[in-house]
Amino acid sequence: INGQKLKNYGQKLKNYGQELENREKEFNVFKLEMQYQTSNTLLTDEVVGTNPMI
Repeated sequence: INGQKLKNYGQKLKNYGQELENREKEFNVFKLEMQYQTSNTLLTDEVVGTNPMI
């Protein structure tokens, strides 16, 4: 019984680890998209001349 419980616990940990890994990947993609949108906006503003920072 103990061995089976440990096995189940190990499987839960493994699943949790994979879930965290997936979330991290999603977050990294989200960050990249945000960076892309930001740089794209800055570039557009620079070309159009609407960015007050330039």
